[in-house]
Amino acid sequence: DRLTRDAARTGNNQYFRAMLESDGRRSAEFLESALKKSPDENYREEIILRLAQYYTIKGEYQSVAAVVDARGASGLPTARLRALAEELTGSEDAARTRTDGLLKSSGSTEQKQWVSIDQARLLLASEKRKAARTTLQSLLKSKNSPVLGLAMYLLCVDAIDAGKIDDAARWYNLLKEQYPGAVGLDALVDKLGSMPSQPESDTRAEKATGLKLDQVLGWE
Repeated sequence: DRLTRDAARTGNNQYFRAMLESDGRRSAEFLESALKKSPDENYREEIILRLAQYYTIKGEYQSVAAVVDARGASGLPTARLRALAEELTGSEDAARTRTDGLLKSSGSTEQKQWVSIDQARLLLASEKRKAARTTLQSLLKSKNSPVLGLAMYLLCVDAIDAGKIDDAARWYNLLKEQYPGAVGLDALVDKLGSMPSQPESDTRAEKATGLKLDQVLGWE
């Protein structure tokens, strides 16, 4: 009816105002208002996702849970942020359960790859390194994977935490070769620099440095 259509238009207008607003808090207020005024369904999921992103950046993880759970969002990016909120508030078991469910329900290969990154990160956090490495290394098989850089980054972090300097240098070199401007490279350099030297270590890192990425990862 007309009242419903008017409410939807008002919700849509609030969403558009949020997209034009440069102040984060003010934009979030418009988004919250839009949800209360029945926006069109094609905007609703986007509104919830943007609110979840905003609250995640702000570290307001309870707000992430509130907006996602109350509104029943179904999109994968929103669900991944919900799992991250659980992880960062100490509910790792709930995050793992949610992530395992997302992996089973994900349709496309790309969706499964993104969820697999989350799964590997959770496995590393729970000290299940072997399972995490298996997951991460499987993600390297696809040359066009959107999570290739993240997989190499996590493998480097894992090697550093495990004290495996050769493996850490190898993954760092591969990551830098493929993604020279990647966020996190400087932090990895600092971590590598603080690792104890291993005079009798093998030369896998040096060998890997001089090879093409396709050769090292078996793409050729």
